[in-house]
Amino acid sequence: MGSRADTAGGRAAPACGEAGGDLAVRDMATADHFLLVAIRGWVSAARGGRRPAAVLRKPFELARIPTALAHFDALMAAAAASAARPLEVRCLRCPRLGEGERAILSTVALAQAGKPDLAARRLAGWLRPEAARDALPRVESLARWMEAAGLPVPLRPEYFDDDPGIAAGAGRGRGVFPTHGTVQ
Repeated sequence: MGSRADTAGGRAAPACGEAGGDLAVRDMATADHFLLVAIRGWVSAARGGRRPAAVLRKPFELARIPTALAHFDALMAAAAASAARPLEVRCLRCPRLGEGERAILSTVALAQAGKPDLAARRLAGWLRPEAARDALPRVESLARWMEAAGLPVPLRPEYFDDDPGIAAGAGRGRGVFPTHGTVQ
């Protein structure tokens, strides 16, 4: 993957650490950090000609969510094949969050928060319509498995900088952008 971020469509992205929003990886909780590393690992494996699910099997087992891997893999495969726009996924060591990573994390956070309508709207913002419809049950399953394993993905305001309408809807329910401590 090099020092540049990967994007669908071959468009150059900012170098690692440049731009990418206000959220630093070091400030993320365990659940969103796990999911971020899985996203980056999936893209890295796919670009390297390896089977992403095989590469990620052990981390999902260690997180006690092996069944969630199939749902995550299907979501990422849909993103790779049916993205409506380029999704920025940064290299494994980048200290900042990429726009595509933020889109995926926010979709899972919304599903965990019991907001499937907003999760579907978020998916529709980065996947073609048919792929977005097919991906929603995968996102909801991934979200349920992660939450059951004690991996709540927080609704962070930084995840919704690009869509104030979703940010307003996301703030209702489990509190206005609750943050979760590290799960140990």
